[in-house]
Formats: sequence, structure tokens, C-alpha cells
Amino acid sequence: METFDFIVLGGGTAGVPAALQVASIGCKVAIVEPLAVGGDAVFFSDIPSRALSRVSDFFYQAKLNSEIGLNTATLSLNFPITQRYKNLTVKNAAASISNDCQKANITIFKGYGSFVDPTTIKVGEHLLSAKKILISIGSEIFLPEIQNITTTSFLTADDVMNLPKLPKSIFIIGGGSCGCEMAEYFAKMGVKVTIAELASRLLPKEDETTGTFVKNYFIKKLGINVLTGTRVEAVDKDKISSKIMFIAQGTEQIVRTELILLATGRSVNLSGLNLDDAGVRFSDSGIAVLPTLQTSHKNIFAAGDCIDSERDSLSPQNPVSGFIAHHDSSSQKAILQGQIAAANAFPKSCKAARRKKVTANYLGLSRITRLSPTVATIGITEDEATRIGLDIKKSLVSLSQSSHNAISQDDGFLKLISDRSGNKLLGACIVAQGAESLVAVLSLALQNELPISALASLQTPFLAYSDLIPIAAQRL
Repeated sequence: METFDFIVLGGGTAGVPAALQVASIGCKVAIVEPLAVGGDAVFFSDIPSRALSRVSDFFYQAKLNSEIGLNTATLSLNFPITQRYKNLTVKNAAASISNDCQKANITIFKGYGSFVDPTTIKVGEHLLSAKKILISIGSEIFLPEIQNITTTSFLTADDVMNLPKLPKSIFIIGGGSCGCEMAEYFAKMGVKVTIAELASRLLPKEDETTGTFVKNYFIKKLGINVLTGTRVEAVDKDKISSKIMFIAQGTEQIVRTELILLATGRSVNLSGLNLDDAGVRFSDSGIAVLPTLQTSHKNIFAAGDCIDSERDSLSPQNPVSGFIAHHDSSSQKAILQGQIAAANAFPKSCKAARRKKVTANYLGLSRITRLSPTVATIGITEDEATRIGLDIKKSLVSLSQSSHNAISQDDGFLKLISDRSGNKLLGACIVAQGAESLVAVLSLALQNELPISALASLQTPFLAYSDLIPIAAQRL
């Protein structure tokens, strides 16, 4: 049996930062990973998706730039080279993570780990023991109840990045963040796209203003066929193409498409971990954890998609609104949880944990949908405030009111949500190029309860969308 100070089950977005943090104080650390260290974010989602979207943005914008003097009449796309670029980007990211683990003297065991008891992990023929263990095995694609879905070939967000060639048409089931990002990517690459969402709007976790904006952008700018309030009943495939049967506005319809992409979310799969033998409490929703990311066994922690994030103990209240800040799965959240778990398992690895237990606080955590323009949201949305009967004020300013728009002429907006007095920030949404960077200012303000007056007096650079923050704040 090999003995370690810390064993991490799952070398993905939550597991690797935790392992590196603990290894930094000289602890002996092992990562158990069945595929390759880096996880979904490196190999299947964030990094390959952004690499390909970067190409699609360039390709799309180049075709539109004749009015500024760029001649793109002979513009063409060499997709094999595009895939080579994406693969190199992924390879470099994976190599960087692998080198970091090697420098930190972290031992990697390739395989699936399962508990023998609360301190022992079995990986193939190896038996490993540790004082503290972190479970960060991630999640898997969720299969909705659609007739023939298990017998009809379809793509998921995990494998759509590796297509050898672009399809002529694609039908995307699911209009959330992942589905919308994929819809934009394929449309910009010249593919005929249809996207279907069960809810009444795209991006149903965002407010109505945002969902309506994205729908109009898809239809008017990209020519995407948007089907909201649509239930996909069945799928099928013959020698010619795939077939989708759905109900929209009470009418049953059938369309044909070359490929089907399933973007209906992810689910937890804890089978094979033998959590009962470890004394870890769990359900179909995931592993139960405290705000410290500690499980029901004091020496075992969990982070990332495998935890039961619906538990209110994980979701602190906004002190002003009383709103419970449940948060969606994201790489940003997984990294934070891995760091928190490591800090509480080994307090010397984190300055804050040396004084007291570190707890998860998601109030300033942003929710990002990487479109062009990007959608970035923090805190409470207008729709959520209405649903819980919260008395709020809102300020919405168009990008046209920014000095930067004289150059960019983009569509989009910035919305701030405050308490009724207009003194405390409760939430914000930005739809703009670079929103993922701009939202950091508002995230800092929300998490540290800065007054609206501080945002109203914010000094911003000229010709930058950040000048919308003080404009919106002054109107509250």
C-alpha cells in the first residue's frame, strides 16, 4: 500500500488546483484520473470550444468587413487546419497542467478509484491510503427522456469539438448556455442551425431581456431557426439523415437534419465510488457537503459537479436581498471549490484558513455565456427578484451610450439591480464584447458590499465599455 497526505479523485478543473495547493506546502499528493489530467475543461469544453469559437468569430467578422475596406471576396475556410489549431491549443494546455503537476511532485494514477474504507482507495491493482481525500470526479452528459435517444446517433458538447468536417445542418436540443454557444459557432461557420428550447426563451436562467436579445441576435444576425417553448418528443435516423419530431405551439412537427447535438445539461454519476464504504452521504443529486466542502466524513471533501449544489448550506444569502445564491456549474466555480476544500483539509496551504475555516461564497461568482456579445451575470436577476417579491430598482443602459460605441457600434446593454433605496448592488447583467472582464468590477462590488455611490464615481478609461458602469449607477 502506498501512503499519501492527500488523494484527489478526479484530475479536472476542481481537482488539479486543489492538488497543487496542497503540494505547495510539501505534502505528498496523488491524483487518480481515468483519462488525462486536465478534465473536461481542457479536452472537451472550455479550451477547445473557445479555440474553435475564436476561428468562427474571425471568419464571420471577415465576411462583414467590406465596409471598412477589407476585401474578402476570396475568403475560404480550411477546416482540417482549424482542427489542427484547436488540437494544438488543447495539447499545449494539457502539457502545461501536466508540467505543473510534475514540478509539484504529484503522483498520477491512471484509472478509476473506489473507496475500500474512509482512508483507502483502490485503483486497479494499487491500494492507496491518505489522511485526507477529495472527490472531484465531475459529471456526465444528461440524457433527457426522448424516444429513441439511446438508439439514434447524436453529438454531445464533449465530442462535437472533434468533427472531421462541418455538417451542412445541425439541430441543437437545449437552449441554455452550452446550446447557444454551439449554435453561434456553427452558424458563423456557415452551417444551417436550428435550436430548440423547452422554456419560453433561450438562456432561461437569465432574465427575459437577455433571452429576448439573444433570440433576436440569432434570428436577425445569424439566420438561426429558434424554437422556444418546444418539446422534442422523438429522434430517428435513416440512410438519408436524422429526423426530429417535436411539439411547438401545440403543433407536432418533423424536421430533417444532418446532425443532432444534445445540449441538455449534465448529471452526476457516483456509481463505482463505493461511497457507503467511506461513510459519505449522497443522493441522486450528488454528494452532500457543508459550506466548507466537507462531506459527512470529516476527512473526506468534495468539489465540482459531483456535489449536491441544491443544498442551501452551500448557497449563502445576499445580506441585502435575502436571496439564496444558488449557482450553476462552471469551471470558475469548480476551481474555487477545489481551493476551498484544499484550504480546509490543509489549513497551512491557505492564509485565510489558518485563522478560521474557509466557506464557499458565490455572491460574486459570474455566470458566463461566451457569445459575441458575451453574456455575463452576477447576483440576482430581475426575473428572480420578481419571482420572490423583492422590491428592487433597476438601471438599464444601452451600449450606444458608451464612448466606445462610436468605434464598435455593437448591440448590447448593461443592467444593474439594486435594493429599493438604490444604495446596495444586488445583481448585474452585461451583454457586450468583453463582458467577462468588465463584470469583474461589479463582482468585486457585490461580494464586498460596496455602495452604489462607489460605482457611480468609478473612474474609467475613455473609449471603453466600462464607462457604462458609472452611467448606470448614477441612475439608480
